[in-house]
Amino acid sequence: QASPRSSWRNLKIRGIFQRADAKNHNGRIYPYKVLESALNELRESLEMRNVFGELDHPKDQSPTVQLKNVSHVVTGLKFIGNDMIGEAVVFDDPGPAGTPSGRLLGALIRNNCTVGISSRGLGALDKNGYDGDVVQEYKLVTFDCVADPSTHQAYIQAIAEGKNNEFAVRNALKNKEVLNYLKSEIKSILKNDR
Repeated sequence: QASPRSSWRNLKIRGIFQRADAKNHNGRIYPYKVLESALNELRESLEMRNVFGELDHPKDQSPTVQLKNVSHVVTGLKFIGNDMIGEAVVFDDPGPAGTPSGRLLGALIRNNCTVGISSRGLGALDKNGYDGDVVQEYKLVTFDCVADPSTHQAYIQAIAEGKNNEFAVRNALKNKEVLNYLKSEIKSILKNDR
């Protein structure tokens, strides 16, 4: 008989991680081309599963990720329109395969709490005539899980896998952004099948 630990699956999460050409809560605008370039620079790290995120931004705003504080790893990023949709795996295994921050993040998500996600990186700002600070250059380091994201509606949802995560399907389908994502994916599939 298998133990509960042996059937444990780390949570997978998805959501809008960043948005291009829109003023965020910090008064910043990330042009699409700037984010696209930053994403292209991050591709190799994504493929190597090396884009680790923390639970909360570090207090010193350091661009360096501290492995002892890691809660998740970003596994995918792509644009749908101006929205950068991301996916990550949370290290919430109750045994040695989990991390303290990952288990806390997993507990929040499994208890239907709303958790946001926010980018961390290095950039240069310019007013440039817009209503806000325009990011001219940006080196994307990672995405951290936070309580109050700067990008509007940048909240994560669990992705269901198997019976143990059926609750996640119900919760995800209540989220407008997830429904819009699913609609766009279905439209894309139907368009390509013609």
